[in-house]
Amino acid sequence: MTIKHLTHFRLAFVCAFSLAWSGAQASGQVRAVSLSVTSVTVQYDKGQPDQITIYGDRFGTTQGVVELGLASNMTPLPIALWQNQSITAAVPVGLKPGTYVVRVTGVNPTTTNNVATIDVTIGTQGPQGERGAPGPAGIQGPQGIPGTIALAGKVCPAQTSLTGFSTTGELICTPVNAGLCARIDFVEDASSQSMNGVLAWPGGIARNSGASKLCSVSILVPSGSISNPAGDTWSVVATTGYSTCGIKPLPPVCGPGNVPGTLQKNGRPYCPPSAASTQPFVPTASLQVTCVP
Repeated sequence: MTIKHLTHFRLAFVCAFSLAWSGAQASGQVRAVSLSVTSVTVQYDKGQPDQITIYGDRFGTTQGVVELGLASNMTPLPIALWQNQSITAAVPVGLKPGTYVVRVTGVNPTTTNNVATIDVTIGTQGPQGERGAPGPAGIQGPQGIPGTIALAGKVCPAQTSLTGFSTTGELICTPVNAGLCARIDFVEDASSQSMNGVLAWPGGIARNSGASKLCSVSILVPSGSISNPAGDTWSVVATTGYSTCGIKPLPPVCGPGNVPGTLQKNGRPYCPPSAASTQPFVPTASLQVTCVP
């Protein structure tokens, strides 16, 4: 084969390969991309499970749904923070120790599968359940007896609180007795923290309990730089036993001698950039809360 013929052969091969690849893309023959969950961590408040943080990839930037429960009964959780690779959600008050299923349903148009699940142990390991009777042998191995019919989306009725799940997948709802939850007034404080050399509000969820664990309010704490006027702010994400919870953000204390900061239009606490030079003083944001049964 001459050099001229060899050159023509190489050009023909490259053109054929390019056309084949373009055709595969045009016909949709590309690798499927799915939402994935890799791990879950549990945060505790005074020894009680408070919130979970889910890590993975391709959750998307639009908030979806996080559910917790047993395979046959899942309950949606309040979302505190939704990011493409991590999600923070509140855990039901009084949740009993055990191993639960976490299911994430995303809203991401770039993925072909937007649902993923993972098991997480909250508190101490729960007792192992009874083993089901084996079913008849199938093509892919033994098949168990049919499970409990799913009750996705079921919630506890009014004047009750979700306190756990039964071994059959039913919700355990505990009545909130009249008069059990008394009015509460308190101030929630959030001290700034140094993150990568930048002073930032801590973020996360703070929980205050009233007369019992059946009377509580969960509050989203601001996060991000203390000198960033935009970003999340104080908000109530969940209440148990209270009909209403009113909040009033207070101006932050940004420097020694109670030097005040300001509140942005959305109530976000703001300290000027000069506050960073006042270390080791710790700027603090505060929220006044009033809950009535």
